[in-house]
Amino acid sequence: MKKIRKALWDVVIVDTAGRMHIDEEMMREVKKIKEALKPHEILFVVDSMTGQEAVNVAKEFNDRLNFDGVVLTKLDGDAHQQQLKVDAFLYA
Repeated sequence: MKKIRKALWDVVIVDTAGRMHIDEEMMREVKKIKEALKPHEILFVVDSMTGQEAVNVAKEFNDRLNFDGVVLTKLDGDAHQQQLKVDAFLYA
């Protein structure tokens, strides 16, 4: 963390361990990372083929971390067994 803060990089991407359920220990770790780095922006990245559970996990992460946006991966997939139901909203 010290090296990241001292570096003159324009962008730093921190990838944390992914989960499809809420793990309290992991959430504490991610919150500590946020407090240490004080990021300008937090993006939640999720596999869209996860289905509705991705929405539930995103809500929990947002409640704890207050992220700025979501990146859905694998949107071109062919998983018919689950559909993602989300309310779309835009901020101007």
